[in-house]
Amino acid sequence: MNYRSALFLILFAVVFAAGFPRAQGATPPDPCKVITKQAASTAIGGPITSIQARNLGTSTNCSFKGAKLFRWVQITTFRYGSPSEAKSTFERTLMQTASMLGPTAPVSGIGDQAARTPASLYVLHGDAVFVFAVVDGTVGPGRVAKAIVLAKKASLR
Repeated sequence: MNYRSALFLILFAVVFAAGFPRAQGATPPDPCKVITKQAASTAIGGPITSIQARNLGTSTNCSFKGAKLFRWVQITTFRYGSPSEAKSTFERTLMQTASMLGPTAPVSGIGDQAARTPASLYVLHGDAVFVFAVVDGTVGPGRVAKAIVLAKKASLR
């Protein structure tokens, strides 16, 4: 897979994740507080020069941007009306992601349930879903492995 294809997959996964519906009035967890600036810096292999939060309507995301082009960590969060609503949306989204981007695989030891896709890591925790994506200038499964390391250190609330 070439660099442009990999970048497209990551961007598609993040944009696709923004389509998660959420409960009316539910506020997603603050994604900028999920990991530290130092953890993001370690994931991309360089300093973080800016942190930008955005409310996307149904979700909130935080981009930890590096000094070099195509170096960032993005965390997107969603909150639902109940854990069962979050779980059913999480599972449905993984099925849809698998049909468009390729196979997903469970990841143990993170939240209530977690799964990796070719471009990112999805984590279910109570009534919230977190999506972790790392862009570090490389192509291949190493980026998702770095997202897993980040999620294991994350403060999921």
